[in-house]
Amino acid sequence: MNHCQESSKSGVTLSIGHAIYPEDGQNISELLLISDKRMYQIKSNTVEVSPS
Repeated sequence: MNHCQESSKSGVTLSIGHAIYPEDGQNISELLLISDKRMYQIKSNTVEVSPS
């Protein structure tokens, strides 16, 4: 049974935020909060490009 359709396309994106201990936070909660904020900041400034 073949489930592939030649006309369908799919894609995958990756988003990463970063935080550095101890400059950005003193515990895991603070570091996760900072990295999450940075990830969303970067995503809001990114233009998606479609593959040719």
